[in-house]
Amino acid sequence: MQRMNFKLSLVLFVSIFTSWNAFGQFVTQGNETAINTTTANDQKSVRVSTNADGKVAMVWESQAQDGDGGTVVFKVLDSDGTLLVSETVTNSTTIDNQSFPDVAFANNGNVIITWMSEGQDGDGWGIYHRIFNSAGVAQITETIANTTTAGHQ
Repeated sequence: MQRMNFKLSLVLFVSIFTSWNAFGQFVTQGNETAINTTTANDQKSVRVSTNADGKVAMVWESQAQDGDGGTVVFKVLDSDGTLLVSETVTNSTTIDNQSFPDVAFANNGNVIITWMSEGQDGDGWGIYHRIFNSAGVAQITETIANTTTAGHQ
């Protein structure tokens, strides 16, 4: 049996940046462009959030970008597609996998990122989060969200 290897890459229409035309059809207003600058290994599990100002935060899992297993990475664009926060590793723990990321904007413009971390809480998978300001500066350290640590969360 032949094994097939695939390399995944993230692509986003740089103008989420979309609108509806007079016929109610979804219309893209920008060019397709890769959002990840790291291209080694797999880039997967992308999540996107927008805020009232039209800013776009994207988070994804990058395989081995932190040196071991899954890595949680994010980027923020302004409403016109201008880069506000370049590709930034979210997790500070690099042992095993940090996977299944998600992202949301807080009312003050901060970016909240959550993910699951393998074995970090002592047993199975735990849920962690970190908050970054609009310039991409971490506002808190990597913090566990779950209080139960037995098994998977």
